[in-house]
Amino acid sequence: MSKRYILYSVAYIALVAAIAFYFSSQNFTIQAFGYELTLPVAAWCVLPVAIFALLSVLHMMFYGFKHYLDSRALKSDMESFESFAKESFLGLESNKEFKTPLYTSAVSVLRALNPLNSFGSPSFKNEGLQAAYETFTKVRNGEVVDLKSFRLPKTNALFIQNEINKAKTDVKHAISLLSSKDELPSALLDAAKKNAVANADYNLLSKTRVKFDFNDICVLLERLGQKQIQIAGDELLSLLKTEGLSSENYLRFAKILKKRISPDMLINIFKKLRLELPIASEACFYLLYDLQMIDELRELLNACEGERFERIEVLLFLRDHGKMEKADLIYNL
Repeated sequence: MSKRYILYSVAYIALVAAIAFYFSSQNFTIQAFGYELTLPVAAWCVLPVAIFALLSVLHMMFYGFKHYLDSRALKSDMESFESFAKESFLGLESNKEFKTPLYTSAVSVLRALNPLNSFGSPSFKNEGLQAAYETFTKVRNGEVVDLKSFRLPKTNALFIQNEINKAKTDVKHAISLLSSKDELPSALLDAAKKNAVANADYNLLSKTRVKFDFNDICVLLERLGQKQIQIAGDELLSLLKTEGLSSENYLRFAKILKKRISPDMLINIFKKLRLELPIASEACFYLLYDLQMIDELRELLNACEGERFERIEVLLFLRDHGKMEKADLIYNL
């Protein structure tokens, strides 16, 4: 491109000189600061064009040489980057230096994302990149960050993790998520539920879409016993009727509740449960034995045709033979 430019410039200068000489072959003198310079008119016409052409050629040569140096540095950085990336993933210290801004930023990012994190906290010259890295690090470490300036979509992984962090620490936010009708990631719902079950008021919690499992109910019953929450009798019965529970689960609930609510209320709840959910029968019998309501226990056992409760029968057998034992000796819950 520069060779063509020089060729065309020379041709243009020659053309201007020929035209000027054609119209005037005379000389023209310029006097300045006591000096005189006499040149043909054609030369005076060509001189500015020639100077401009020379300067433009020098300009092109300068930036051409600069481009050559930049390309050389870029090629050198490119050859070093793959080796640096390999060393980074292996957690090795690297003494490689990079000259171009492109690879300097890329190296800082790679160090920040290194799986072994053996390079410390990187520093970016670009303010936006630095802000993004600091935000990413805080969210990864469990902090809650204001992400409005980044305008992330709700499906973005960083946005979701930030919401999870907030759901773990802010009970009101957890309840808000559980009350939302939007489709939310399961990990976010789980984090919100765990915090809400452990800390929220049961009246608020019961109005959400949350579905309790065995562990959730255990936490709620422990909180009920510690008087951190209040659950009315009907609400407690409804809670214990949650689907998907096993006989052992109900035995565990019975053991938690027997030291935390009044015996009359407890027995009434489990009698109702037994009538609606036969799977809760053994838990009811366990409580009757523990409270030494033996006659009623025997009556209910006799009414269970074709169904045996071996652990209860063993306890009754021992009691009948003068070796009265606590129910928890056999029910190791």
